[in-house]
Amino acid sequence: MSDVTSHKTLDRRALLKGAALTAASLAAVAARHGSALAQDDAPEAPATGPDVPAGAAEESGPTIFLDSITNLTPQTPPEMAVIVLNRLAYGPRPGAFDYSSFRAMPGATDADKLVAWVDWQLNPTAIPEPEFDSVLARLQTANVIPSYPKTQTQQWVDYMNTGGADRTRPLEDVRTLTVARAVFSRRQLYEMMVEFWHNHFTIYAWDYSYASTTWMAYDRDVIRANALGNFRTFLEAVAKSPAMLFYMDNYLNDQGSNENWARELFEVYGMGAENYLGSALQQSQVPGYPTAPTGYVDADVYEAARAFAGWRVRDGMWPYDAQVQLDNGTYYFYPDWRDRFQKTVLGQFMTADPASDAHGRQVLDLIAAHPGTARFICRKLIRRFITDTPGEALVESAAAVFIANAAAPNQIALTLRHILLSDDFKTTWGMKFKRPFEYAMGILRSTLAATYPEFDALYWNYDDLNQPMFAWRPPNGYPDVASAWINTNGLLTRWNFANRTMLGYIDQWVNGATVNVVEVDIIGQTPGNTIAEMVDGWVLKVLGRPLSNSAHRDELLRILGNGAAPNTVPNKNTNEFRARLRHTVALIYMTSEWQWR
Repeated sequence: MSDVTSHKTLDRRALLKGAALTAASLAAVAARHGSALAQDDAPEAPATGPDVPAGAAEESGPTIFLDSITNLTPQTPPEMAVIVLNRLAYGPRPGAFDYSSFRAMPGATDADKLVAWVDWQLNPTAIPEPEFDSVLARLQTANVIPSYPKTQTQQWVDYMNTGGADRTRPLEDVRTLTVARAVFSRRQLYEMMVEFWHNHFTIYAWDYSYASTTWMAYDRDVIRANALGNFRTFLEAVAKSPAMLFYMDNYLNDQGSNENWARELFEVYGMGAENYLGSALQQSQVPGYPTAPTGYVDADVYEAARAFAGWRVRDGMWPYDAQVQLDNGTYYFYPDWRDRFQKTVLGQFMTADPASDAHGRQVLDLIAAHPGTARFICRKLIRRFITDTPGEALVESAAAVFIANAAAPNQIALTLRHILLSDDFKTTWGMKFKRPFEYAMGILRSTLAATYPEFDALYWNYDDLNQPMFAWRPPNGYPDVASAWINTNGLLTRWNFANRTMLGYIDQWVNGATVNVVEVDIIGQTPGNTIAEMVDGWVLKVLGRPLSNSAHRDELLRILGNGAAPNTVPNKNTNEFRARLRHTVALIYMTSEWQWR
């Protein structure tokens, strides 16, 4: 019997009892923090059970951590290893990709090591993947990701016309691989950029429609293929992907009758709402028109909608065209639906009777090259990797790099490098709050958790954190500011996920047996012999530095020692101690030091 199984019954009661106190604690703090912790977000306390070990309630209800978690203020930055592993990766992975790995990078100073680390990560194909490759081989051997090697057409043929049951197979396979890469890959910055672009070019993929059927191709051939590449190339790949064509209904755009894609191309995917000048202005009234209009107006959107008419998919749904009837899920320009008349977009005049989809591609050229797009994309990158409130000086300097490298095949990588090597990156801390995916994947990485991402139980628990993968319905993506995630329900679900992970509760009944979908060898990884050595050892393993608040350390010592002195050598072989150790490690993931990045 495993260490996890031997104490599950005892710890389940402890977790229930602790969750009751946690809910009450969060509700109490909500009253003090107003909008930062909305009172009406407080969950109901669950029923409690008998025979709860002494102190268990306090273990799951760490009110002592709340004030520092909800206090979004600039802080003295920790050493660069901590910044990098928490901001440019999903957390440390002991032994292969931990804090000492950064410290061992070439260079005499942290600034030198940062350059070496960023350049290493920006060349992901040169980074070996022994752990992920092993997981991938296991998944393929077990045939649990059948869509992985298939082309877009093979996916379409195999999953489109199956009565709905298998349409989400490619989507579920991408979800499995996304977690596997986040947890086991060494190409961490690349994986974070893939997540960034999935969020930027958001598509709700869970509606049993065309998006889910082609999701493996969208992830592999569009997002991953262009995540560090050229933005203009990326934009066209997105525009022509079946997933986006169906999500935005552009596959129904007959002579400019549908403006969904054109509207979001300007407002969300390209120039951003910050460059929208309103509905009252005519195009000719925009400052800088016609050679360098500073923004866009509704007329630009309407004209662009006409430019993208006829962009559709070979989906077998239009019997009047043999190419559409091929029904293979690939992009097709349907000439009978094109708008053949002249147009003007962003001051650019387009002559009538375009060749094929030329007008749409011209619109993509204009948006990709616009200075407003450069600033909008760079501001989002800075917000993702540095602060919720990007400084305009860095936005402008990064935009200059973006524009100067407009034709470069690695335009995005060069722009990102400029941002990550900036003074803002090195000197800013405490101005980002981990989103649920970062939070959860970081726990799995830093505990070397045996993780089996092909099982639904992982997502039953993870989705409670309110950032289910590929499931944001509007096109603007999950919010990337702390205020969107700091609320009573959000903190409670984070704490519950940490507890469930440490206590081995993420399991699933499969073929007549219980499978531990996530399991952590806490005892085997615990350093030292005394209470203090164990607490401090786990803190350094997870956080990379001592706790900044001595009261937090005292709380961990109290929970693990159950009143014993810090220099006490406990008996590791009792279920009671092992339960307390698991709760103590879980509490580290509830501290502000783990939440901020």
